[in-house]
Amino acid sequence: MKILYILLLTLITATGCNRITDQDKINTAAIHFAGDFITENIQSSSSLRIEGRPVVKNEADSAYYISGSLEGFSPLNYPVSIKHFNETLHYLGGNPNERKNWVCIEIYVGNKKMK
Repeated sequence: MKILYILLLTLITATGCNRITDQDKINTAAIHFAGDFITENIQSSSSLRIEGRPVVKNEADSAYYISGSLEGFSPLNYPVSIKHFNETLHYLGGNPNERKNWVCIEIYVGNKKMK
């Protein structure tokens, strides 16, 4: 019976630790809009997608630095190239899931400044 109580207490404690904070919501929105700004600002013959898990850092007040891998796909949907990207976004406030609340400051793909 003790083992059952310990197991129940462990499950209750473990589930309470996985709360989504406001910062998590902003980081998720930053990653989403980083991909939108990449496709909007970079002209490429292949379609570009963020690949893997990008890293988001809150550099300064409402400035978010996103870095990760960017993969290009041909029209036949096979991978063409993988490059590292860095992007700086400014969050204007309000609902983080609305496009009008984000501004792209700069985008680097590899060592080349794209915006």
